[in-house]
Amino acid sequence: MRRRLAAAILILGAITFMGGNMSWAAKPHALDALDHTDAGIMHGKQGHADTLVFHLEKALKHAEAAQVENASPEMAEAIKSLKTAIHYGNTGDARLGTQAAEEALEHIKAIK
Repeated sequence: MRRRLAAAILILGAITFMGGNMSWAAKPHALDALDHTDAGIMHGKQGHADTLVFHLEKALKHAEAAQVENASPEMAEAIKSLKTAIHYGNTGDARLGTQAAEEALEHIKAIK
């Protein structure tokens, strides 16, 4: 009887421990979009158009996923601005790409 109780407690503890770690690792897509947009802006301000695009493409994927999960007009505007920023970044214009990314960031922040 004691062995079964000890085994049950051990299994329950392991499930709780593993489940707790999974929830810490999960971040909403909007936060990931915010993080990547912010990183892209930082690189764009340094004139790194290629790294700007790298982060903004990741931000765009997360923004689109966030829009699917919970549609909002602010995220829709952020997606438009991210696409514009990526376009400018792909042409090598880090300055205009950064400006559009900053607009996207403001829209994303308005959601929180």
